[in-house]
Amino acid sequence: MRLSTTKGKISAIRFYGDYFGQKDISYLEKNLLNQPFIYEAIKEVLRDINVSDYIFRFSNKDLLSLLF
Repeated sequence: MRLSTTKGKISAIRFYGDYFGQKDISYLEKNLLNQPFIYEAIKEVLRDINVSDYIFRFSNKDLLSLLF
């Protein structure tokens, strides 16, 4: 994953790898883009998203741990 922030918000995010998700990872990236880079804000964005649909065997909790 590559992530950049500007003024406390995610200005760029890209996931790389062979993660065999069922859905297009760009949807997840677009939902995280321009969000405040704060644990609770990202957790709220992920509330309606099942990360394992995009990254096989990777949970929302796993993604939060990776980011923070």
